[in-house]
Order: sequence, then structure tokens, then C-alpha cells
Amino acid sequence: MKVSSLFFILIIAGTSLAYHQIFGDIPKAPALFKEWIATERLISKESSNWEIEKASLDELLELLEEEIQTIDEKLNSVEKENSAGEEERIKLADENEDLKAAILPVSETLEKLESQILYLVPRLRVSP
Repeated sequence: MKVSSLFFILIIAGTSLAYHQIFGDIPKAPALFKEWIATERLISKESSNWEIEKASLDELLELLEEEIQTIDEKLNSVEKENSAGEEERIKLADENEDLKAAILPVSETLEKLESQILYLVPRLRVSP
């Protein structure tokens, strides 16, 4: 027990004894003393329970902070991958435009040649 609790018990006992000597038997004193002891036990139990719950909450908080850190790291990694993917997409789109630009003159030339070939085909037919 704490020193203050022991001191309180001694004060109650001394006061009770003095009161008893002056005024006679105190029928409520034992009941009050038992109630006080029960209250002290309840306070001690609740204090102990609070310490256990506080430790559990501290551990949970630590785990949640670690989880947040892990999620942040994964998010940063995904953002970097997306950034690299976006750069690759832009590069491929630029290459595609370059290829389209390179094919355009060839396409135009083929169209001209096609019309000339179609013009010449009837002349090239050999009769049997």
C-alpha cells in the first residue's frame, strides 16, 4: 500500500477510536472502512487496466505508423514507375509521329506510281 493510504487508514482508525470512546459504538464505521477498501481496490484495478490498455494502444499506434510508412514508400515507388511509364509513352508517341512523317512521302510517291501504272497497264497487254 502507499504511504498516503496507510496514513489515511491510521487517521480513520484513530478518529474512529476517539469517536467511539466519546460517543459510543459506531455501527457504520466498519461498513465505511470496507467500502473504502473496496474503492481503493477498484481504483487500483482500473489503474492497472488503464496501463495495460495504454500499452496496447501505444503498440497499435506504432504498428499503424509503420503501415503508413510502408504505404507511403509503395506509393512513391508506384509514382516513379508511372512517371517512367509516361515518359516511355511520350517517347513512343514521338517515334510514331516521326515514322508517320517518314512514310508520308513514300505513300504519296506510291499513289503517283499507282496512277501511272494503272494508266500503262492497258497498253502493256499482249494479245494472244
